[in-house]
Amino acid sequence: RETVLMGAAQCNPSTRKKVLSPVKFLGAYPIGDTKIEELPVREIPPAIGFYKEVLVTYTLFAIFHPFATSIESCTQGFSVVEFDTKTAKLQRGDAKIGLQVNKEDPEQASVYFSVLNIRQLRREYEDCGICPSQLSEEIVDNNDKIVRFFVKEPYGVCFCFGQKIRESRVMKVVDGSAGQERPESEDEKKPEKK
Repeated sequence: RETVLMGAAQCNPSTRKKVLSPVKFLGAYPIGDTKIEELPVREIPPAIGFYKEVLVTYTLFAIFHPFATSIESCTQGFSVVEFDTKTAKLQRGDAKIGLQVNKEDPEQASVYFSVLNIRQLRREYEDCGICPSQLSEEIVDNNDKIVRFFVKEPYGVCFCFGQKIRESRVMKVVDGSAGQERPESEDEKKPEKK
């Protein structure tokens, strides 16, 4: 009989596991002249620790057993792809960055992280004592909206975490009254049929 290992517990294959509102990192992009593959740090080991242990989120899982449902969680930070004494490459989801011991001013470096579930990410960072800025919104092309917040890492690099959200649209109901759809993120769009 096959069993599936989930965390520390073994579960029957008939058990279903569903992720509840995970935070996803979709990409990392430079702001200005920043080289995101060479973010300036003084030392590699403490910097890696910050990305792995401090910039974490908690993913909740609903575990559906035949007779009960339980909620479990796990933490997720950046993974170290490779490192040596002067450089490190890190990844979280589809976001890839590099750290480098160099003479550049960290206060001049900025990175934009495109994420899914921006509000949850901000709450979790706040709960971890990271002190993110307030959420702000900006209307961009096609009436889409970017919801974002900022965090400064210990060496001074500024991070902008943002999510592109499509503006609510008014939809017609059969009886002629109108209602509003919830905002749709870029990642929730259904693929267009060709």
